[in-house]
Amino acid sequence: MSREDICSSLANSDAVALETLINSLIARGTIANIEMIRPPSTGTIQMQVREPICEERFIVGDALITVAEVSVAGTLGWAMRLGGDANAAVAAAVADAHIARVGLEGVPELAELISYTQLELDRTEQREWAEIRETIIDFEELD
Repeated sequence: MSREDICSSLANSDAVALETLINSLIARGTIANIEMIRPPSTGTIQMQVREPICEERFIVGDALITVAEVSVAGTLGWAMRLGGDANAAVAAAVADAHIARVGLEGVPELAELISYTQLELDRTEQREWAEIRETIIDFEELD
């Protein structure tokens, strides 16, 4: 799993589960020497999509995000999450740094959360496509 996939899962994971897990790892001493590099800040980003026929990008609107950057034992971690939950953004950044430092295999609890989140994202996408599939027109059948 690439770091991009891991960060995506951390950005989409359940905030309470992520914060609880990170706090537990800190309390047990598994994660230590945390330094705040960039405190959580909330802002907006422009959401772009690609139009499927002409393949041109256009801006759909703005999205509220929270960004945080930390260092765990000298390893940088960064996170961006939708919404204004600063604690969840910091927890995701701590998780990112710790995984970058010890590897995903070194933290089975985080690996499990990431796998579960990815599975839920895949299920959601499949449900959405199942709903949309009924509206798709197959022009080859019209000939």
